[in-house]
Amino acid sequence: MADYGRLRQLDGDLLVNCTPVGMFPKADAAPVDGAVMDRFGAAVDIVYNPAETQFVKLARSQGKQAVNGLYMLVAQAVKADEIWLGRPLGAGLVDEVAARVRGLL
Repeated sequence: MADYGRLRQLDGDLLVNCTPVGMFPKADAAPVDGAVMDRFGAAVDIVYNPAETQFVKLARSQGKQAVNGLYMLVAQAVKADEIWLGRPLGAGLVDEVAARVRGLL
């Protein structure tokens, strides 16, 4: 985790957006600009709606792999249910539910 003021001095393999920037009412905004994104190899936006945030679009426009936070949301929900029920729910459940939810958004 880094101070926003230092982002232009950092680089790395992965840049993760854990802010609400990209969600309503700031869906047309990204928490970083192209100069910052350029210093990282890939991007993950924890925001999942809209499915393609400005952060994800920016990363992809630079040819980087980028994903939203939908899969993480579903994986956390499945894990919570497993803890609550005290048993595993199946190896493919996260992928199945994520695909269904993705189709609804």
